Amino acid sequence: MKYGQEDFGWKTKKARGAVGVGVWKEIWKESEWCWNNMSLKVGKGNTIRFWTDVWCSETALSHCFPHLFAMAVQRNSTVEEMWDQNSGRGNWNLNFLRDFNDWEMGLVGDFLQVLRGHKPSGVEDSVLWSKERRAHFRVKEAYNLLVRSDDTGFPSKSIWVTRVPTKVCFFAWEATWGRVLTLDRLQRRGLQLPNRCFLCGCEEESVNHILLHCTVVRVLWDIVFGLVDVKWVFPETVKDVLVSWRGSFVGNKRKKIWKAIPLCIFWTVWKERNRLAFRGGGGGGGC
Repeated sequence: MKYGQEDFGWKTKKARGAVGVGVWKEIWKESEWCWNNMSLKVGKGNTIRFWTDVWCSETALSHCFPHLFAMAVQRNSTVEEMWDQNSGRGNWNLNFLRDFNDWEMGLVGDFLQVLRGHKPSGVEDSVLWSKERRAHFRVKEAYNLLVRSDDTGFPSKSIWVTRVPTKVCFFAWEATWGRVLTLDRLQRRGLQLPNRCFLCGCEEESVNHILLHCTVVRVLWDIVFGLVDVKWVFPETVKDVLVSWRGSFVGNKRKKIWKAIPLCIFWTVWKERNRLAFRGGGGGGGC
Protein backbone atom coordinates (compact mmCIF):
# COMPACT_ATOMS: atom_id res chain seq x y z
CA MET A 1 0.00 0.00 0.00
CA LYS A 2 2.88 2.36 0.73
CA TYR A 3 4.44 2.12 -2.73
CA GLY A 4 1.27 1.70 -4.77
CA GLN A 5 -0.11 -1.15 -6.83
CA GLU A 6 -0.15 -2.24 -10.46
CA ASP A 7 -1.45 -5.15 -12.52
CA PHE A 8 -4.90 -5.08 -10.87
CA GLY A 9 -3.33 -5.06 -7.42
CA TRP A 10 -1.36 -8.31 -7.77
CA LYS A 11 1.98 -6.53 -7.71
CA THR A 12 3.46 -3.50 -6.01
CA LYS A 13 5.24 -0.72 -7.84
CA LYS A 14 9.01 -0.43 -7.81
CA ALA A 15 10.33 2.02 -5.22
CA ARG A 16 12.22 4.82 -6.97
CA GLY A 17 13.12 7.13 -4.10
CA ALA A 18 16.72 7.71 -3.06
CA VAL A 19 16.16 7.67 0.71
CA GLY A 20 14.28 5.35 3.05
CA VAL A 21 13.46 2.59 0.55
CA GLY A 22 16.60 0.43 0.68
CA VAL A 23 14.94 -2.54 2.38
CA TRP A 24 11.99 -2.52 0.00
CA LYS A 25 14.27 -2.29 -3.04
CA GLU A 26 16.11 -5.43 -1.88
CA ILE A 27 12.80 -7.26 -1.38
CA TRP A 28 11.49 -6.06 -4.74
CA LYS A 29 14.53 -7.47 -6.55
CA GLU A 30 13.17 -10.95 -5.82
CA SER A 31 9.72 -10.19 -7.23
CA GLU A 32 10.54 -11.35 -10.75
CA TRP A 33 11.78 -14.71 -9.45
CA CYS A 34 8.66 -15.08 -7.31
CA TRP A 35 6.31 -14.37 -10.20
CA ASN A 36 8.19 -16.79 -12.43
CA ASN A 37 7.17 -19.49 -9.96
CA MET A 38 3.56 -18.43 -9.42
CA SER A 39 0.40 -18.52 -11.50
CA LEU A 40 -3.05 -16.98 -11.35
CA LYS A 41 -6.22 -19.02 -10.88
CA VAL A 42 -9.15 -17.69 -12.86
CA GLY A 43 -12.37 -16.94 -11.04
CA LYS A 44 -14.27 -14.04 -12.52
CA GLY A 45 -11.26 -13.28 -14.68
CA ASN A 46 -11.60 -9.52 -14.22
CA THR A 47 -8.09 -9.09 -12.75
CA ILE A 48 -6.17 -11.45 -15.05
CA ARG A 49 -4.95 -10.45 -18.50
CA PHE A 50 -5.79 -13.08 -21.11
CA TRP A 51 -2.56 -12.90 -23.11
CA THR A 52 0.17 -11.70 -20.75
CA ASP A 53 -0.60 -13.30 -17.37
CA VAL A 54 0.15 -16.93 -16.47
CA TRP A 55 -3.18 -18.68 -15.85
CA CYS A 56 -3.88 -21.62 -18.18
CA SER A 57 -0.39 -22.95 -18.96
CA GLU A 58 3.14 -22.89 -17.55
CA THR A 59 3.86 -19.55 -19.27
CA ALA A 60 1.80 -16.65 -20.59
CA LEU A 61 -0.13 -17.27 -23.83
CA SER A 62 1.83 -14.43 -25.44
CA HIS A 63 5.01 -16.50 -24.89
CA CYS A 64 3.49 -19.84 -25.84
CA PHE A 65 1.94 -18.46 -29.04
CA PRO A 66 3.86 -15.31 -30.04
CA HIS A 67 2.65 -15.58 -33.66
CA LEU A 68 -1.00 -15.49 -32.59
CA PHE A 69 -0.34 -12.76 -30.03
CA ALA A 70 1.14 -10.55 -32.77
CA MET A 71 -2.09 -10.99 -34.73
CA ALA A 72 -4.46 -10.46 -31.78
CA VAL A 73 -6.72 -7.41 -31.75
CA GLN A 74 -7.25 -7.33 -27.97
CA ARG A 75 -3.79 -7.76 -26.46
CA ASN A 76 -4.51 -6.14 -23.09
CA SER A 77 -7.98 -7.57 -22.43
CA THR A 78 -8.81 -9.51 -19.29
CA VAL A 79 -10.02 -13.10 -19.29
CA GLU A 80 -13.50 -11.82 -18.42
CA GLU A 81 -13.52 -9.50 -21.43
CA MET A 82 -12.44 -12.31 -23.75
CA TRP A 83 -15.24 -14.62 -22.63
CA ASP A 84 -18.59 -14.37 -24.43
CA GLN A 85 -21.22 -15.50 -21.93
CA ASN A 86 -24.07 -14.91 -24.38
CA SER A 87 -22.90 -17.59 -26.82
CA GLY A 88 -24.75 -20.74 -25.71
CA ARG A 89 -22.75 -22.15 -22.79
CA GLY A 90 -20.18 -19.45 -23.37
CA ASN A 91 -17.21 -19.28 -25.69
CA TRP A 92 -13.97 -17.39 -26.21
CA ASN A 93 -14.36 -14.20 -28.21
CA LEU A 94 -11.08 -14.30 -30.14
CA ASN A 95 -10.48 -11.53 -32.66
CA PHE A 96 -7.46 -11.43 -34.96
CA LEU A 97 -6.24 -8.92 -37.53
CA ARG A 98 -6.75 -11.30 -40.47
CA ASP A 99 -8.00 -14.73 -41.41
CA PHE A 100 -5.67 -17.67 -40.89
CA ASN A 101 -3.69 -19.37 -43.63
CA ASP A 102 -3.92 -23.12 -44.03
CA TRP A 103 -0.46 -23.63 -42.57
CA GLU A 104 -1.52 -21.74 -39.42
CA MET A 105 -4.50 -23.96 -38.59
CA GLY A 106 -2.42 -26.46 -36.62
CA LEU A 107 -1.15 -23.64 -34.41
CA VAL A 108 -4.72 -22.45 -33.84
CA GLY A 109 -5.74 -25.99 -32.90
CA ASP A 110 -2.97 -26.18 -30.31
CA PHE A 111 -4.05 -22.80 -28.95
CA LEU A 112 -7.68 -23.89 -28.55
CA GLN A 113 -6.55 -27.12 -26.90
CA VAL A 114 -4.73 -25.10 -24.21
CA LEU A 115 -7.91 -23.08 -23.57
CA ARG A 116 -10.11 -26.16 -23.41
CA GLY A 117 -11.64 -26.63 -19.97
CA HIS A 118 -10.85 -23.09 -18.84
CA LYS A 119 -13.53 -20.48 -18.36
CA PRO A 120 -14.50 -17.78 -15.86
CA SER A 121 -16.58 -18.58 -12.78
CA GLY A 122 -18.32 -16.62 -10.07
CA VAL A 123 -15.51 -16.65 -7.49
CA GLU A 124 -12.71 -14.12 -7.11
CA ASP A 125 -9.40 -14.56 -8.94
CA SER A 126 -6.56 -15.93 -6.81
CA VAL A 127 -2.85 -16.76 -6.97
CA LEU A 128 -1.18 -20.20 -6.79
CA TRP A 129 2.31 -21.44 -6.01
CA SER A 130 2.62 -22.82 -9.52
CA LYS A 131 5.45 -25.33 -9.09
CA GLU A 132 3.16 -27.65 -7.14
CA ARG A 133 -0.14 -26.07 -8.21
CA ARG A 134 -0.89 -25.28 -4.58
CA ALA A 135 -2.51 -22.24 -3.10
CA HIS A 136 -0.11 -22.20 -0.15
CA PHE A 137 3.46 -21.04 -0.51
CA ARG A 138 6.10 -23.26 1.14
CA VAL A 139 9.48 -21.85 2.11
CA LYS A 140 11.25 -25.20 1.73
CA GLU A 141 10.10 -25.60 -1.88
CA ALA A 142 11.17 -22.06 -2.72
CA TYR A 143 14.58 -22.56 -1.10
CA ASN A 144 15.14 -25.80 -3.00
CA LEU A 145 14.30 -24.06 -6.26
CA LEU A 146 16.84 -21.35 -5.50
CA VAL A 147 19.51 -23.91 -4.64
CA ARG A 148 18.88 -25.93 -7.81
CA SER A 149 18.93 -22.77 -9.93
CA ASP A 150 22.55 -22.13 -8.95
CA ASP A 151 24.88 -23.54 -11.63
CA THR A 152 27.72 -24.49 -9.29
CA GLY A 153 25.61 -25.64 -6.36
CA PHE A 154 24.89 -23.77 -3.17
CA PRO A 155 26.88 -24.87 -0.07
CA SER A 156 23.89 -25.03 2.27
CA LYS A 157 25.35 -27.93 4.30
CA SER A 158 28.49 -25.90 4.97
CA ILE A 159 26.44 -22.90 6.13
CA TRP A 160 23.64 -24.27 8.30
CA VAL A 161 25.88 -26.18 10.69
CA THR A 162 24.58 -27.64 13.96
CA ARG A 163 25.76 -26.07 17.22
CA VAL A 164 26.80 -22.88 15.43
CA PRO A 165 24.74 -19.81 16.48
CA THR A 166 22.08 -18.88 13.96
CA LYS A 167 23.39 -15.32 13.57
CA VAL A 168 26.81 -16.72 12.59
CA CYS A 169 25.26 -19.07 10.01
CA PHE A 170 23.12 -16.28 8.65
CA PHE A 171 26.15 -14.03 8.23
CA ALA A 172 27.89 -16.81 6.27
CA TRP A 173 24.77 -17.11 4.12
CA GLU A 174 24.86 -13.37 3.37
CA ALA A 175 28.59 -13.50 2.63
CA THR A 176 28.07 -16.42 0.24
CA TRP A 177 25.55 -14.37 -1.75
CA GLY A 178 27.90 -11.36 -1.61
CA ARG A 179 25.38 -9.24 0.28
CA VAL A 180 27.51 -8.14 3.20
CA LEU A 181 27.73 -4.34 3.42
CA THR A 182 31.41 -3.96 2.67
CA LEU A 183 32.81 -0.65 1.41
CA ASP A 184 32.63 -1.64 -2.26
CA ARG A 185 28.89 -2.35 -1.94
CA LEU A 186 28.28 0.91 -0.10
CA GLN A 187 30.05 2.75 -2.91
CA ARG A 188 27.80 1.08 -5.47
CA ARG A 189 24.85 2.38 -3.49
CA GLY A 190 26.10 5.90 -4.04
CA LEU A 191 27.89 6.62 -0.76
CA GLN A 192 31.05 8.66 -1.17
CA LEU A 193 33.52 6.65 0.92
CA PRO A 194 37.24 5.90 0.52
CA ASN A 195 37.68 2.18 0.03
CA ARG A 196 40.53 0.65 1.99
CA CYS A 197 40.47 -2.56 3.99
CA PHE A 198 40.11 -1.78 7.71
CA LEU A 199 42.46 -4.64 8.61
CA CYS A 200 45.41 -4.40 6.23
CA GLY A 201 44.95 -0.93 4.78
CA CYS A 202 46.42 -2.10 1.47
CA GLU A 203 43.60 -3.35 -0.76
CA GLU A 204 40.06 -2.26 -1.47
CA GLU A 205 37.52 -3.92 0.79
CA SER A 206 35.17 -6.53 -0.64
CA VAL A 207 33.55 -9.51 1.03
CA ASN A 208 36.06 -11.92 -0.52
CA HIS A 209 39.03 -9.76 0.43
CA ILE A 210 38.04 -9.10 4.04
CA LEU A 211 37.12 -12.73 4.80
CA LEU A 212 39.71 -14.60 2.71
CA HIS A 213 42.51 -12.71 1.02
CA CYS A 214 43.43 -9.91 3.42
CA THR A 215 47.05 -10.43 4.59
CA VAL A 216 46.00 -10.01 8.22
CA VAL A 217 43.20 -12.56 7.89
CA ARG A 218 45.39 -15.04 6.04
CA VAL A 219 47.54 -15.31 9.16
CA LEU A 220 44.48 -16.59 11.02
CA TRP A 221 43.69 -19.10 8.28
CA ASP A 222 47.33 -20.26 8.22
CA ILE A 223 47.24 -20.92 11.97
CA VAL A 224 44.17 -23.14 11.55
CA PHE A 225 45.69 -25.08 8.63
CA GLY A 226 48.97 -25.40 10.53
CA LEU A 227 47.21 -27.13 13.42
CA VAL A 228 46.07 -29.95 11.14
CA ASP A 229 49.08 -29.82 8.81
CA VAL A 230 47.04 -28.90 5.72
CA LYS A 231 48.20 -26.83 2.77
CA TRP A 232 45.42 -25.33 0.70
CA VAL A 233 45.28 -22.96 -2.25
CA PHE A 234 42.45 -20.56 -1.47
CA PRO A 235 39.58 -20.27 -3.97
CA GLU A 236 38.58 -16.79 -5.09
CA THR A 237 35.20 -16.48 -3.36
CA VAL A 238 33.54 -17.23 -0.04
CA LYS A 239 31.10 -19.47 -1.84
CA ASP A 240 33.88 -21.53 -3.43
CA VAL A 241 35.58 -21.95 -0.04
CA LEU A 242 32.41 -23.35 1.52
CA VAL A 243 31.65 -25.55 -1.50
CA SER A 244 35.11 -27.14 -1.31
CA TRP A 245 35.41 -27.28 2.49
CA ARG A 246 36.01 -30.95 3.38
CA GLY A 247 36.98 -32.54 6.67
CA SER A 248 37.40 -36.26 6.02
CA PHE A 249 41.08 -36.08 7.07
CA VAL A 250 40.32 -34.83 10.60
CA GLY A 251 38.34 -37.89 11.69
CA ASN A 252 34.72 -38.25 12.76
CA LYS A 253 35.27 -36.85 16.27
CA ARG A 254 36.62 -33.54 14.97
CA LYS A 255 34.45 -33.29 11.87
CA LYS A 256 31.76 -31.17 13.52
CA ILE A 257 34.37 -28.76 14.81
CA TRP A 258 36.02 -28.61 11.39
CA LYS A 259 32.72 -27.72 9.69
CA ALA A 260 32.26 -24.80 12.09
CA ILE A 261 35.75 -23.32 11.54
CA PRO A 262 35.11 -21.18 8.42
CA LEU A 263 31.88 -19.80 9.89
CA CYS A 264 33.64 -18.85 13.11
CA ILE A 265 36.51 -17.21 11.25
CA PHE A 266 34.11 -15.23 9.07
CA TRP A 267 32.21 -14.00 12.13
CA THR A 268 35.33 -13.18 14.15
CA VAL A 269 36.93 -11.26 11.28
CA TRP A 270 33.74 -9.32 10.58
CA LYS A 271 33.32 -8.34 14.24
CA GLU A 272 36.92 -7.06 14.36
CA ARG A 273 36.42 -5.21 11.10
CA ASN A 274 33.33 -3.50 12.50
CA ARG A 275 35.13 -2.64 15.73
CA LEU A 276 37.79 -0.83 13.72
CA ALA A 277 35.26 0.76 11.38
CA PHE A 278 32.95 2.17 14.02
CA ARG A 279 35.39 2.83 16.85
CA GLY A 280 38.33 4.08 14.81
CA GLY A 281 41.70 2.63 13.94
CA GLY A 282 41.11 1.31 10.43
CA GLY A 283 43.94 0.23 8.16
CA GLY A 284 46.09 -1.00 11.04
CA GLY A 285 48.22 -3.37 8.97
CA GLY A 286 49.74 -0.82 6.60
CA CYS A 287 51.95 -1.58 3.58
